[in-house]
Amino acid sequence: MASGRLTFTADGNGKGRYADLRNKFEIAFEKIQGGGGVGSDKPSHDVYGKTAGGDLTHMGAAWVKAVNDGPNKGQHFFSFYLDDPSMGGQLNLSAFPVRDQAGKAQPGEYEIVWRREKKLAA
Repeated sequence: MASGRLTFTADGNGKGRYADLRNKFEIAFEKIQGGGGVGSDKPSHDVYGKTAGGDLTHMGAAWVKAVNDGPNKGQHFFSFYLDDPSMGGQLNLSAFPVRDQAGKAQPGEYEIVWRREKKLAA
């Protein structure tokens, strides 16, 4: 389920929005100097949310991952979280490249996706 959009610039930083029934955030991804690359345990970006007063507050981190199988194998995406004391819990999100009608990825454009974690059968 698409829940938002991110746009990245050539410097590796991004801005966008996330919304669900309870939350609505303007967010910014700031590239971490010496941050992790694809598949690293180190985050690649710090994630900030804009407060009601317009200031940015740290809300999480993002990691660059790669799709392991299927038609998009090798495609890079972001796995990230948003968390704040005002929220009921941490939001775990992903951002995948936006594709045009021909299936071509649009440079710097990402769609934020929220998925509930599936519970394994006992």
